[in-house]
Amino acid sequence: MFRHLGLIGLALAGCGGRSFIDYDAGHDVYDPSCSAPAGSCRVQSCAPPQLDGKHVAVCSNIAFASNPPTSGPHYGIWADFKIYDKPVPRGYYLHSEEHSAVILVYNCARYHEPGASCEAMVTAMKKFVAATPADDTCAPPVHNRVMLIPDPDLDAPWAVAAWGYALKGQCFDAGRTSAFITAHYGKNYENLCGAGIDPTDPASMVPANCGK
Repeated sequence: MFRHLGLIGLALAGCGGRSFIDYDAGHDVYDPSCSAPAGSCRVQSCAPPQLDGKHVAVCSNIAFASNPPTSGPHYGIWADFKIYDKPVPRGYYLHSEEHSAVILVYNCARYHEPGASCEAMVTAMKKFVAATPADDTCAPPVHNRVMLIPDPDLDAPWAVAAWGYALKGQCFDAGRTSAFITAHYGKNYENLCGAGIDPTDPASMVPANCGK
């Protein structure tokens, strides 16, 4: 069983607010599934409507209902639970979420924090994920189902997603992420930790344009 992180006692912000950040334009616009931005990283808590998790053809184009995706159609095989340095097609990592994973995603093209760098943020997230406790239901070499993935389609610099829920903001918030993991890791209707595939490995034969 995934052990409690015990890092903080923060409660997640309520969902159902009326705004999200337009990171390119620098202002807030209406999104009924997310709370108003809060804190130094302007973090939002989002709970989009949960859609049926049906399987669709591998590498088919999927119209995701939220960004990052948190439910709905996805590919029939999931992405291995690990830290990635290259983007993973969303149809794979959404299936990982269905298996009760929590996924940190980032898009350095959206990162514009004064006096800071996206590279430093990514390094901090790698250290954070590596330090999360082991999941006793996972067989080696899988440590747990906390993942880190660069996502060029993400509409924010940083986000963390689980099935049905997400946080996103202008920078990595370790405390909010810890609370999110405690709330959502291992809690979905499929709570499975088994080997999937690494879509970024050439041996997987996943084409570069998968899902496009």
